[in-house]
Amino acid sequence: MIRIALLMSLAVASVSYAADSEEFRCLEGAKDPAPYKPGNVVRWCEIWKDGRLLYHGSVWRWYRSGQMEGKEFYVYGNAEGEWPSWYENGKPSSLGTFKNGNKTGLWKYWDEAGWLKTEVTYSETGNLLTEYYPTGQKKATGESLRSGKIGVWTYWDARGTEKAKCDFGNGLFALPTKPCQIIANELEPKGFSQPVPVVTTNPDSKAIIAIASQMYQLQIPPGWVADTKVGKDEQAPLVFYPKGGSWRGIEPNIYIRVLYKNGTSFN
Repeated sequence: MIRIALLMSLAVASVSYAADSEEFRCLEGAKDPAPYKPGNVVRWCEIWKDGRLLYHGSVWRWYRSGQMEGKEFYVYGNAEGEWPSWYENGKPSSLGTFKNGNKTGLWKYWDEAGWLKTEVTYSETGNLLTEYYPTGQKKATGESLRSGKIGVWTYWDARGTEKAKCDFGNGLFALPTKPCQIIANELEPKGFSQPVPVVTTNPDSKAIIAIASQMYQLQIPPGWVADTKVGKDEQAPLVFYPKGGSWRGIEPNIYIRVLYKNGTSFN
């Protein structure tokens, strides 16, 4: 029997910038403490803010051979803008965009020979992934979250013939078919997704958490708000806080987090 713990805990309590990857520059107030000299492996812009030393502007990296490794950009320590990177042989390694510290939109990844290996379109709801064979033939496509695969995945052989297809839905407790097992074992990210909690609220002041076939109903405290969005980055699908307050504010919060016990029982 699969067992799940719903962990309830009490807790008390950006800016965007498009970087020009061809120009090394520091943002206002930042300094360049190590101007480039032959043999350097990193050059960066830094600024003190709230008692911390943060990247603020360009950060460029080189291999010891002198080949450029990557061009990064930050705004007060958060990754921002276009980030290209290269292998030591000069071939591209990856290219994509950050926004407020998170990958966003289309990212491309190549192997050391220069062949396109993977494309990932990042979004808040899930990441659409496409893998390719060195010939350029599509190998697999599907959607993933941090915990693994979700939705429909399709896998082709090198000739373009469909090899396997599986609908992972919002995650599976067990792999129901051989095609699902093939996809889970052979494609990145390896393995299958643990079920993703789906939360709904209703007018009766109740919150319902669905985890695969299992359902959990919670009473919303009187005078509190049930929020299904603010805790996503911290894997908290449901957060309660007093009306007029906020998640991680100075007032008490309650958050729900799902813990998978891998088949072990609760004592």
